[in-house]
Amino acid sequence: MSTHHDGQSPAVVLAVDRLTKSFGGIEAVRDVSFAVTAGEIVAMIGPNGAGKTTCFNLVNGQLAPDAGTVTLLGRRIDRLPPRAIARAGVGRTFQVAATFASMTVRENVQMALIAHDRVIVLDRGRIIAEGTPDAIRADPRVRAVYLGEE
Repeated sequence: MSTHHDGQSPAVVLAVDRLTKSFGGIEAVRDVSFAVTAGEIVAMIGPNGAGKTTCFNLVNGQLAPDAGTVTLLGRRIDRLPPRAIARAGVGRTFQVAATFASMTVRENVQMALIAHDRVIVLDRGRIIAEGTPDAIRADPRVRAVYLGEE
């Protein structure tokens, strides 16, 4: 961990403490702990099967830990749903970041917004409404909206 020019240690943004996850008696992650400070870049390195993906899925809420905690800016997030964790600022990328080749740029952006609980309604390629799903449902210009509901 580095220090600022004033000698102070940077604030911990993300803290993972003793995360553990088992599947059918096999420990995929055992007692993993690390902290990420403001401005720091951290890499998780290990061979296939070491538990890297499971650890990321625990941090972003895709999986619930059997033990341990994840905190973001001092607030515990490990029991929140993935969408709430994403809204709080924890994101994830995959090795292949691709767009949908058969879709327009606008449609690709719309898909990203839907993933963040925002919707754009298009009429002949023009945006006629945008907002949260509840706001879209209440918009009198929108007759029907089909959303992936949780």
